[in-house]
Amino acid sequence: QDLNNRALRAGYRVLCDPTLLVTHWGARTYSNANVTKLLRGYSVGIGALAMKDIRCGSLAGAYPLVREVGAEVRAVAECALRRGHGPIVIRSPWLAVGLWRGLGLGIDRRSETFRAKQGEIR
Repeated sequence: QDLNNRALRAGYRVLCDPTLLVTHWGARTYSNANVTKLLRGYSVGIGALAMKDIRCGSLAGAYPLVREVGAEVRAVAECALRRGHGPIVIRSPWLAVGLWRGLGLGIDRRSETFRAKQGEIR
C-alpha cells in the first residue's frame, strides 16, 4: 500500500487487475493466537504508514485508518448479531501503537520513506 500511494502521488498510474490471484500456502488458526498476532502486527504497520503519509502532508494517509476501524466496527456488530459466533481481533489499539511509532520515526520527505535508524542497514 505504501508503494502504491507514493507512486500515485508521484504521478504514475497504478493498475488494478482483479484477475491476479495470490495463494498463501499454510494456514493460521485462531486457537494458538497466530492470526491475532499477525493482524496486530499488520495494524501497527498500517498505523505507522498512515502517520508517515499524514506527516508528509497527505491526508489520504488517514484512509487506511478509517477503513480498518470501520472493518472492526462491522465485525463487532456482525458478531453481536450472530451472538458471538467466530473470533474477533480488536485491532484499533494496535493502530494507535503504529500511529505513535510513526510519529517518532524520522522521515525522508523527498522520497516519502522512513529514515533508517543509525547503524541500520536498508
